[in-house]
Amino acid sequence: MYKSKSQTLPAHRQLLILLAILVPMALLGWAAIGRDSDETTAAAKERSRAPKSVVVAEAALQTLPVELEAFGTLRASQSVLLTTETSGRVSSLSFSGGQQIEAGAPLLTLDSDMQIANLDEARANLRQVELELQRAEDLKLRRAGSQQAVDTLRAAVAAARAALARAAKQHADRTLLAPFSGTTGLPQVTVGEYIDSDTVITSLDDLQSMTVDFEIPEASYSKVERGQTVAVKSTAYPDQQFNGKISEIDSRIDSASGTFNVRATLPNSDQQLRAGMWVQVRLQLSREPALMIPEESIVPRGIRAYVMLAEDGKAREAEVTIGRRIAGSVEITSGLEAGAPVIVRGHHRLRSGTAVSPHPPADAEEEGKAAARKSNT
Repeated sequence: MYKSKSQTLPAHRQLLILLAILVPMALLGWAAIGRDSDETTAAAKERSRAPKSVVVAEAALQTLPVELEAFGTLRASQSVLLTTETSGRVSSLSFSGGQQIEAGAPLLTLDSDMQIANLDEARANLRQVELELQRAEDLKLRRAGSQQAVDTLRAAVAAARAALARAAKQHADRTLLAPFSGTTGLPQVTVGEYIDSDTVITSLDDLQSMTVDFEIPEASYSKVERGQTVAVKSTAYPDQQFNGKISEIDSRIDSASGTFNVRATLPNSDQQLRAGMWVQVRLQLSREPALMIPEESIVPRGIRAYVMLAEDGKAREAEVTIGRRIAGSVEITSGLEAGAPVIVRGHHRLRSGTAVSPHPPADAEEEGKAAARKSNT
């Protein structure tokens, strides 16, 4: 019987056949990838040439207050450290710390037994010489006495009256009286303590009005006048402002610091403010026009500041000088003119010459709301 025998191709011929099949397929794949890459690159270039959407606002002139800021310490309009006229032992205290007292109210009394005795003696001496003078005048009327005796006794009466007044003053000095109405500080002495005439008993402040002294630069001397309003703030009341007026201006300027002192008076009928408080003082001198732009449009680079402008459909970079910052806006002192189209949002991805499509802030907000509504649906 005849048997057929299968034949197997050599390995190198099989490899050639496989390559003949795979190479055309690879070439076709690379061609397709190249076409896709070219299309993607072309689309990217097209997108890069498309104008960038930016939000633009015009640099605008606004009238801003010209203010000076300083710091000072509050003082009561009337304030004294009380001492006695003489030395002695404290026999009574008639006040406590923080007490409101009226003018003439007794605050402290020293032991006065010796002064009372001297006062009684002076009264008795005066009474005696007055009686002697009366008898001498009666004798003279009856021509039994001389004018010289009358004159001598009249001088004695005057001396006795002076001695009585001196004794009365010495007795009165043993009691310390309030020189004006105000609020007392803490007592610095106690009953039974021996004090001298220079011992501080307490402080007395008239808190119905307060004063604050602060320094102003010499350049503003001609702009400061009596009666101008000042705004005062204290850390004790961070959300409250106290208003006062300039009451006094120093006549001299400190040559070392180039400043001069100004005093302002503040009403304090509710006595919220206290002597010694450290306060911030703001004085408005005038109102001047200022060129303002939104603060977010500033592009800082080191110590310099720049903005991007939208001009003729393209972005342009401009260096600016910054002044005051007020409530989200910043003053431009140089580098811009009024009406300049400043790019507020979108400027961080721009360079000079980049095509831009400007939108005012109102349109940008509407577009943002529309996009939000679309995303929600």
